[in-house]
Amino acid sequence: MTKAHHRDWGVMEALLMLVKEQGFVTTRQAAALGASANTLSRLVAGGQLVRPISCVHLPAAAWGALTPERKHALLVKGVLADHPGWVASHHSALALSGVPLWDVPFGTVHVAGQQRNSVRRSSVHLHVLRPGDPVGEASGNRVITPGLATLQVAARFGVTAGVVAADACLAAGLTSSTTLRRLAMSDRWRYGVAAVRLVVALADGRAESAMESVLRSHLSDAGWGLEPQANLGGPGAGYRADLLVEGRVVVEYDGEEKYAGPEGHQALLAEKAREDHLRAEGYGFVRITKARIGRPAAVRRLVARALADRGAHKAIPPSQRGSNQRYEGGTAL
Repeated sequence: MTKAHHRDWGVMEALLMLVKEQGFVTTRQAAALGASANTLSRLVAGGQLVRPISCVHLPAAAWGALTPERKHALLVKGVLADHPGWVASHHSALALSGVPLWDVPFGTVHVAGQQRNSVRRSSVHLHVLRPGDPVGEASGNRVITPGLATLQVAARFGVTAGVVAADACLAAGLTSSTTLRRLAMSDRWRYGVAAVRLVVALADGRAESAMESVLRSHLSDAGWGLEPQANLGGPGAGYRADLLVEGRVVVEYDGEEKYAGPEGHQALLAEKAREDHLRAEGYGFVRITKARIGRPAAVRRLVARALADRGAHKAIPPSQRGSNQRYEGGTAL
């Protein structure tokens, strides 16, 4: 082996070691180790690295098993490693805090920096970091704090994306309703004001999954009373519903993973017993599958039909449904 080949192998080993240590390597980091663009391309072609965006390379073996949020978090870390003056913003900030996300562009990293204008650079969107924007830390990186990042998501990507983020942040204690309201009423919003304020009205930390938040967002403009994680009574501590509509229809997200694995059959039997009990108590049932969750109009039609089938009969549980919250025209009533 020639000295040049030996040097190339040494550089490739150093690159792969860095990838193993931090989970990624950037083009700039690779150059500092003496690696050329051709070296990185050989590692990508050889199946050792993947290059989801132009400046960040990640281990191919682990990439496929990661969630979209985790993949995005690694891309964000890579971009920030090359630009220590930037801070993660929007969903990129939330990904670093492990917040579940919905309907956001995982292939684009959103950051903010000290410049006069917003700039799009390939897969990186650089926003203006404004005076007073709250900055914290997540996973060892500087980020816009979760409250503002959540409302940035709402303003740019819509109500449902914002509700999913807001519910998760409230449940995890990453922000508060007071903080969200204060930020929503500030004069920082140049677009998306209606979405921001609607998300604040809808946000509820009782939701236990992103899909529950999506369902509540889909149903929020129908003027129905909605209660997340409603306790409907029953054996033990009582049965809970993902969402109770108008005190009489249970709406549940039916994910395939619930019935997977060696205990899937028992989970299916327990779920059937639960549904039979609640139907006997007078509740209607609507189950929403993964295939239907992205079709809001179809979800609303199913729930409207179930409400019509129940008529005026309300199966009010012992709590008397005092925590129902009715949404109309973007305002909690």
